[in-house]
Amino acid sequence: MKRKESFIFGLAMLLTIVSKAQWVPSVAFNSMSPQHRDWRITGQPDHGYFSILSTGSFMASNTLVHPATWLTSSYGQSSPQVDLNSIIEDVAGSNVVEANASITLFSAGFFPGKKRNTFIEFVASENVQAGFEVPADLLQLPFAGNATFNDADAATIDLTPLDASLSHFRSFGIGFQHVFGECLSAGMRIHRLHGFHHLDIEENEWGLTTNAADWSWNLQGGWRFVSSGLNSVYRAQALGQMDSLVHSVTNRSPSLRNKGWGFDAGVEMQWTKRWTSWFQFNKGGTIHWTNDVLVYEVEDFDWGLDGFDATNGGNGWVNGASSLLDSLQLWAEHELEAIEEYHTISKTNDSYVSKLPNRVVSGVEYHFL
Repeated sequence: MKRKESFIFGLAMLLTIVSKAQWVPSVAFNSMSPQHRDWRITGQPDHGYFSILSTGSFMASNTLVHPATWLTSSYGQSSPQVDLNSIIEDVAGSNVVEANASITLFSAGFFPGKKRNTFIEFVASENVQAGFEVPADLLQLPFAGNATFNDADAATIDLTPLDASLSHFRSFGIGFQHVFGECLSAGMRIHRLHGFHHLDIEENEWGLTTNAADWSWNLQGGWRFVSSGLNSVYRAQALGQMDSLVHSVTNRSPSLRNKGWGFDAGVEMQWTKRWTSWFQFNKGGTIHWTNDVLVYEVEDFDWGLDGFDATNGGNGWVNGASSLLDSLQLWAEHELEAIEEYHTISKTNDSYVSKLPNRVVSGVEYHFL
């Protein structure tokens, strides 16, 4: 009976579950928080620790669109009106949607000496990061159409900011932190990385030229798209050979063929008894992707689209079509054939290297008491 009680007590100590919402960077000022050293690697926790599945975090951000800012109201109007200038101003900056999730699988830390000026830690974590960016010019296109706003006949829409990314990797790290004298502290952490899934648009040279005079469009550019751990999942799902996409992804997660190294480093200085500042660099490193790789490359091309005659009467319908829908279908088939002619596509399974989405953190702390 005592053995059973000891086992339950030990399991409870290791798997204690606590949920608490917190603005993530603020943990840099809380040495009791398990995520303290993620945002302040130069700081020392109040005590050593040992935990399994102890913490998890999720963060999402959106700078894509804010429809609430598109409405304006003026005196005498009963309801707000959509303002074109407000829309253009809203999408003119960065238009990114991002989400990051992390789970600490294991963590342990201790002070090796009585002086407590050195701290050593071991940590393992699961990380998923995803992002999507849309060019400002593309978001303005539905509202502005072929208008150039500068009295020119044609304008080129820059599509190079268009980007999509996904990264899923596991990290095993060892970290060191040491206090030099009374004012200087430094810390670093080395990670062994194992990647599972990755997707990225490495090169993007797309552009769309619209002509306000004759309504013609011209699409130029090319791109290079890379992925790892996803191609076989897609093919298996398309062929109906997997019960579900989630099941197939889970089966491929244990692969450790994609490997890499990463590091964190930082320095902290206590200038006075009240003022302290620190600077650190997180998630530097790369992963070499070799498993289930697909490199999809479209060479530079230039494709013109003259437009489609949608007037009634049939004078401009394609190949003497008997209806507007038939004309639209024939036109679409013709344009798709033209696109295929202009596209020179290559697919390879060559390995590639990706960089981690790193982060720079700096902070200042002032003690009032």
